[in-house]
Amino acid sequence: MRLRFNFIKFLFILFFIFLLIVAVYQIYCYFYVSASTEYATVIECEDTVAVSGYFLRDESVISAENSKYIDITVNSGEKISKDGTIANVYSTEDSAKIQSQIRELQLRIDEINSVISAAHGYNTGATYENEIKKDAISISESISKGNITAAFEAAADFTSNVIKSKISAGEIVDYSSKLDELEGQMEQLKAKSSAVTNYITAPSSGYYVSKADGLEDKLNMQLSDDITPDNFDKIVNTINTETDFSSNYIGKLVSGSQWRVCFKTDSDKFDKLKVGSTVNIRIPSVTDAKIKCSVAGIKSTDGFTYVVLESNVISGDILLQRCCEIDVIIDSYRGLRIDKNAIRKVDGKEGVYVKNNGILKYREVDILYIGSTFAVVKYDVLNGSGLQAYDEVVVKGSDLYDGKVVA
Repeated sequence: MRLRFNFIKFLFILFFIFLLIVAVYQIYCYFYVSASTEYATVIECEDTVAVSGYFLRDESVISAENSKYIDITVNSGEKISKDGTIANVYSTEDSAKIQSQIRELQLRIDEINSVISAAHGYNTGATYENEIKKDAISISESISKGNITAAFEAAADFTSNVIKSKISAGEIVDYSSKLDELEGQMEQLKAKSSAVTNYITAPSSGYYVSKADGLEDKLNMQLSDDITPDNFDKIVNTINTETDFSSNYIGKLVSGSQWRVCFKTDSDKFDKLKVGSTVNIRIPSVTDAKIKCSVAGIKSTDGFTYVVLESNVISGDILLQRCCEIDVIIDSYRGLRIDKNAIRKVDGKEGVYVKNNGILKYREVDILYIGSTFAVVKYDVLNGSGLQAYDEVVVKGSDLYDGKVVA
């Protein structure tokens, strides 16, 4: 018997199946939708503005006083009192070199004694291993940022911690033979040394810096007392002008502990600054550390803001700077980092949806900072109803509401 194909009945069945699929899909979307999430993480970030900074100090050059064979006895950035000795003068070049060698040898002896003493303390091998890893990371980061000074400092710490670790683990048992060798070299050098024939002293108290550039008498801090566009241009032109500078100097002396840095910017982020307020800066080529400054002067004209910052944070590297890029830290934030797209308004208040055991919960947030792709919101660990670290925050999803079941 041959069956007859009923085309109309077939279309009806297809239509019914289609409606059933649509209905099931709508029910799924209503009760059980997928949502893309990311974890909220604790973050510290800064709102910074990069500018070209021009440094001003009250300083004077230190003459070698026609002395040929000199051994400088102070470090760059070291404070020295009036009439304090900056350098010893000797009758021969060999005598000056021997004194320098004696000082370097003494530093090595002191370092070895310090390492041995620290290694026999309470630190464990695991402690040193963690420190070695941190030092290795610091070396890499400093080199990538072009901060060679910080890289050398981290390398010195790295070497020291490796030695301490080996002593602590018993791989290095005795340093006495090495110390005896160095002390023997010290005695030999002292036997060859000769008496000092003269001294180069500080004309006043201040901070010694190992290099001079001939601008010491041209860039005092008073130039920025009235930070007009003309005065700022004068400072910039002075720094950018090459000087015919004699090499008969062994450095410079910075008077007092204050120095200034001035800059010009078209950023509107400096509107809140006023004279006397505090702001932090960072000099990437010198250090990653924040440098606390106060606003000594600020003036806005023709779409630009001219700023003078003053600080008493002293180091040899800072006191060497004439012009370099600085990062002005407008503000800093510590909170929870979330994707910018996660923020949603409900009843006029900003918040985020958090996925907890497959159910959405809406939590209001207090936004501290919004970047190009992320936001930082306030983090209160004691607020159990607020957003917490490692909460699953919904970044992408539709038809979201409190209590909804999601995949």
